[in-house]
Amino acid sequence: MEQAKAETKELKSLKLENVEIFTSNKDYPKEKEIYENGVLIKWKEIVSNTELSDSIELNRALKTSIGAYKKKLERQDLLKTLNDYTDLEKIWHPSEGGFDLFTKKKIYQAFKNFNKDIIIIVDEFFENTVELDLTKLSEYEFIDKIDYKDYYIYSSDREILFTIEWDSYFCLVAVDKNKIEYIENHFEGFIADEKTTHLWDW
Repeated sequence: MEQAKAETKELKSLKLENVEIFTSNKDYPKEKEIYENGVLIKWKEIVSNTELSDSIELNRALKTSIGAYKKKLERQDLLKTLNDYTDLEKIWHPSEGGFDLFTKKKIYQAFKNFNKDIIIIVDEFFENTVELDLTKLSEYEFIDKIDYKDYYIYSSDREILFTIEWDSYFCLVAVDKNKIEYIENHFEGFIADEKTTHLWDW
């Protein structure tokens, strides 16, 4: 709290009781650095190397880290387990509520694989829509076009959709059955069906 007040003058005059402030890490690498030097670590590798039992506990730890839960639902024990491991291994956590660089790479590759050249990008509040021609963009140029609050990325024929769930560390992919095998083989996650609810992590 004191660090946040020292860095942000607008907070100094406020009475902040029972408030937690989450600040950005100034040392966090830029996207270009990650693109050129970063190594993807899969979530299942982190789970297998810690006492976290599965992706559900991992998700609870991550959401606890950003204050996404009420106090009674937080799992500080799981967060400590996660942080102890990632700190030791010098692993950076991705940001929540946005497409991380490695996911954007895989999105670009998926569109290319299915010969989807015209891509639509829409921001969180449907205020801005951008059309991209992938035949004119390199992989990194595509990545660089997607801002943090761009939540919807889909092919112009609407056959493939990638979207973000706010305040979460995962994205959702909507495709027809003929494309599911590719998605399963190139994205870490699980296939949802008609019985999968929004509360899968509980």
